[in-house]
Amino acid sequence: MSNEFKYLFTPLKIGNIVVKNRVVITAHEVAMGFTKDDNDGQQYIEYIRARARGGAGLIIAGAVMVHPTSEMLELPPPAHDIFKDKLKRLADAVHEHGAKLLFQLCHFGREMDSHESLKPTMGFSALPSPDLREMPHEMTIEEIEEMIDLFVAYAVDCKEAGLDGVELHGSHGYLLQESWSWWANRRTDRYGEQMAFAYELIDRVRKAVGEDFVICVRISSDDLLPSGLKVEQMKEIAQKLETTGKIDLINTSEGALLATYAYAIATNYVPLGAFVPFVAKIREGLQHVPIVAVGRIKDHIQAEKILADGHADLVGMTRAHIVDPEATNKAMAGNLDDIRKCIACNHGCIERVFLYQPILCVQNPTTGHEKEYETLKRAPESKRIMIVGAGPSGMECARLGALRGHQVEVYEKESEPGGQVNLICKDPRRLDFEDLTRYQTMQLDKLGIHIHTQTGVTEELVREKDPQCLVVATGSVPRDITFPIAEELVPGYNEKIILNLFDVYKDPKAVGDNVLIFDRVGFVQGLSTALFLAEMGKRVEIATGLFFAGMNAGYTYLPLLYDRLYRKGVKFTPSVEIKEIAKRKIVLMNVFNFEEQTREDVDTFIPVLPQKAEDGLFRSLRKDIKEVYLIGDAASPRNLLQAVHDGFHLGRRI
Repeated sequence: MSNEFKYLFTPLKIGNIVVKNRVVITAHEVAMGFTKDDNDGQQYIEYIRARARGGAGLIIAGAVMVHPTSEMLELPPPAHDIFKDKLKRLADAVHEHGAKLLFQLCHFGREMDSHESLKPTMGFSALPSPDLREMPHEMTIEEIEEMIDLFVAYAVDCKEAGLDGVELHGSHGYLLQESWSWWANRRTDRYGEQMAFAYELIDRVRKAVGEDFVICVRISSDDLLPSGLKVEQMKEIAQKLETTGKIDLINTSEGALLATYAYAIATNYVPLGAFVPFVAKIREGLQHVPIVAVGRIKDHIQAEKILADGHADLVGMTRAHIVDPEATNKAMAGNLDDIRKCIACNHGCIERVFLYQPILCVQNPTTGHEKEYETLKRAPESKRIMIVGAGPSGMECARLGALRGHQVEVYEKESEPGGQVNLICKDPRRLDFEDLTRYQTMQLDKLGIHIHTQTGVTEELVREKDPQCLVVATGSVPRDITFPIAEELVPGYNEKIILNLFDVYKDPKAVGDNVLIFDRVGFVQGLSTALFLAEMGKRVEIATGLFFAGMNAGYTYLPLLYDRLYRKGVKFTPSVEIKEIAKRKIVLMNVFNFEEQTREDVDTFIPVLPQKAEDGLFRSLRKDIKEVYLIGDAASPRNLLQAVHDGFHLGRRI
């Protein structure tokens, strides 16, 4: 075991169980349908098994929705007999590798909508969700008692299936959190008392499962709302939970609305360990119940320091194990350089779940497909493979190809590998993306693969090298701005004030003071570039033909980015197209009523458009070489997840 981790790899007693280390994988939805009665649960079991095998001490699985009124994200309350059978197989898979297993019990309360369940949302009071805007049904006393019955029944299922405990979800604005929060509970009966529901729920669960079963409560360390419960009040609630004498663990998160997922499952715009001080404050008030710190804890060195400084008793490293299930084993062995680190992009995990799609990972294509990709077979014959382009797609293909026994050489026209990821990293807020390039280049070096940088590949060079297999991973480049549909060039498309995204990040000093960004894509690029420039002191306006800028960016990006952009004075202009660029004047046109508006004295105009595939080498050689492949943006400009997965899948099948 590595000597660097005096605290992290020390066992800890939680109730009547002992976890082998302080690393926790917290409950997170993966959209694999584990709780659906017609799903055998095996995909999820293999997903969790891989992370138990990878060394984590405690895994909190789930959640299970305890009541039909909380069915969302395809999470129906399961039939008890079917659920218990799956739970037993899950527990066996986890215990086989020495980890402990809890399962999270949850009801969304009013923090959901009813489009899926077609049933009323439920609340302690008839107060609408501020962000989902649906009015809940105010539960009667009998309905509250029925809700507790269902929590208890599923807790008993977990006990009988051989799990080590359950977690009661009291964060993210859900029912248990609503019960102790004035902003959701204005009742005048006995359940209007702040802790009444929590006390009764905990008491009844404890009576049903006995003393040798862990009960964990997850709380928000701060509501992150202007008039919500602050960390000082959450410290008091944690103390009240502890004084019941009936809970064994407190887990944490942040926020009380869907909008606060931007912090609870934070992107790289939130600093590492941003909410650890809140957890430390709450821990000060606890006498014996251990507490878990979570939130942008991306590596084991950071986790060790949190424990060493006395801020928490355990650390949640969930996304760290989504990207690398073996992260903890690697840290224990001292192989820190071999750990894939989460880049906090959320594109493969939570943002896919919000779209009702199973979890993936941008960096690790085996995530969610553990059984399918459990083994990597050597190729029937070793081939000489020439890969053109050392971006994320090309390097991933090279890594897999070499692992399968091929002789791989990689060529890159730039001075360093990384492709467009290197441009992203020019933004200091998004330096996490460097970890993708770091991991890929380090693994290629360990496999003895040389990357020929500053080498533009021509047809002549390919013929000289005479590879048995050519992989073209040359990426994409910006396009000139055209009108949509007609695809005719916009008048002034080549004016000097125009800089594409490549230009902006390669030389930010070339950007003038008065900036207009036109975003036709609607993902993160437009918003992140606007913030990047606004923080440099530029006056920025972002215009788009969409209903709002960044419409496709995702729940964990929009609230935080909009907050910062408004604070920086960025102007938003939706529902417009570009009509003309005339020196420093930009003519915009409303896409609905065609009214024109102009912007004078623009110093820099930045179009954010779909890019153009750099596929010329493929097209010129595809008939001359027996095996020629096109991957990543060179095949079709898409996103980082698709580029890495392209390289992975080709590397597995060559």
